[in-house]
Amino acid sequence: MKLRYRLWLTFSLLWLIGLAAVHLFIVNIYQNRAYDNQRELAFSQGVTITERITGLFPRYAERAEGYLDYYGSLFSTRLFLLDANKQLSYDSFDQFAMGSHLTLAILSTDQRLPVSIFLATKAYGTVQYTLLEMNNPSQNGYLLMVKDSRSVSDDIVKFRDQMLGFLAAATAVGFLVFYAVSIWFTRPIRRIALDLQRITPRNRVFPFVYRRKDEIGHLVAQIKLMIRQLDTYEKQQRRFISTSSHQLKTPLATMQLIIENLPSLEDDKKLRQEYTEDLQKQIDKMKQTVQGMLDVYRLADQPLRKRQIPFAEIQLHVIEEFQHLADSKQIRLVYEEKKPSLYADAAMFLMGLDNLVSNAIRYSPENSEIKLSLQSAGPGRTKCSLCDQGMGIDAEDIPYIFEPFYRSRTAVTWDQEGSGLGLAIVKQMVDLHEGEIHVESITGQGSCFQLLFPDTD
Repeated sequence: MKLRYRLWLTFSLLWLIGLAAVHLFIVNIYQNRAYDNQRELAFSQGVTITERITGLFPRYAERAEGYLDYYGSLFSTRLFLLDANKQLSYDSFDQFAMGSHLTLAILSTDQRLPVSIFLATKAYGTVQYTLLEMNNPSQNGYLLMVKDSRSVSDDIVKFRDQMLGFLAAATAVGFLVFYAVSIWFTRPIRRIALDLQRITPRNRVFPFVYRRKDEIGHLVAQIKLMIRQLDTYEKQQRRFISTSSHQLKTPLATMQLIIENLPSLEDDKKLRQEYTEDLQKQIDKMKQTVQGMLDVYRLADQPLRKRQIPFAEIQLHVIEEFQHLADSKQIRLVYEEKKPSLYADAAMFLMGLDNLVSNAIRYSPENSEIKLSLQSAGPGRTKCSLCDQGMGIDAEDIPYIFEPFYRSRTAVTWDQEGSGLGLAIVKQMVDLHEGEIHVESITGQGSCFQLLFPDTD
């Protein structure tokens, strides 16, 4: 079922439930007020009757009965007089014998008098029973009034039917209004779907404009961001394929040339040995390039196993892996601990750090210094910095240094052995940790890489 129909049915159902609740509430109030008005009228009539017959029983019984007949006819009410024991002493219809007991629910009530109740009967419809107490020097007893209340119940039924008519009309109007609202509400989503269907690999344009700052506006912004990122990713992929092809083509061509010339060098063992060593170098270079490519794309498939990595463990790893290389170039490795540990995947972090340290040693001159530090970067974050005094990075190259195989012209001039994949691995590692990486560099003075990691998952 389409979204607009689901919204329409949901709103309509809620509207129907609300109208039904309002209907019951209003009808209940009307019914209670109608019955309360009848009770007040009955109490008023009962007080009028009791005041009129006070002092007439039993001395002037005939006169009292005349008043009772008159008021019974005037108020359209059947009247009963009961003594203090609730035995019958007068019946305006002369149906029951005097002194008999009436079996009516109102006579056994514990409610405070006067009291009036409405009961539904099969023979007479709704009947109102009203009981009042008569306390006077000449007579103690009760006045019971029995009145046909079908007019009240009919009025309530009529009002209920009118409310049902209003409910039906309001329901119909609500269905139409909510259908229009659901169409209006889902119109941006339909337009988004249509514009997305028009996107092709050759036409990645999303022209939809939505100016409201709500969830749909956020969705549109994310779609446009996704399309831009997709374009960027495709450009990077094309550049990666082009560059990787070039990176692999060069050693393959060299290897082919060496292999073609090896048969002619059987008599010159020295030159043959040189060719063989060059061939091994090209094989090693190709293996290094392929391994770097695998490392870049395998990182995203590896699950993170984060833990607190002590700074001492990081320092020991760098000493074991790179101290001999640093000593060979008389480069000093300096360590600064301002925070005791870093929360990250140890294997993945150390792989990225290896690439940074390796680059720092490779592109730093002799008798220089490389500084590795760990410190807090504000609430909930830790910063790992690696700063060198090497050749630096040109400002125009910094935005591209994390792309696979990208190497600045200065780096290529300084060292031909790099593959251009090390910083791509570092960036991939930081992104998987949902961290940030910042680079500060001055050409000819050195570079500083700052890796920021969250302290929690």
